[in-house]
Amino acid sequence: MAGKILDAARSAASAGLLRIGMTYEEQGNINSAIRTYLKIVASYPDSEEAKIAVEKVTLIADDLENKGYFNWAMSLYDRLEEASA
Repeated sequence: MAGKILDAARSAASAGLLRIGMTYEEQGNINSAIRTYLKIVASYPDSEEAKIAVEKVTLIADDLENKGYFNWAMSLYDRLEEASA
């Protein structure tokens, strides 16, 4: 019973964080979105939300790279790798 409650709480938390990260991103608050996505990857690595968060961070990094912000993109890829460890 306690395991099911914990699983439900973790699922609700990861889903809530994903919504928050997406809202930050929609509002143009990219730094907060990145922090939120990385928190999901680090805290809930086996969740569906973590997979989506990895995709979101990768898209942001790709966009930065395409705009010529290579150092920022590289830093973001490094942070994603650290969060995944």
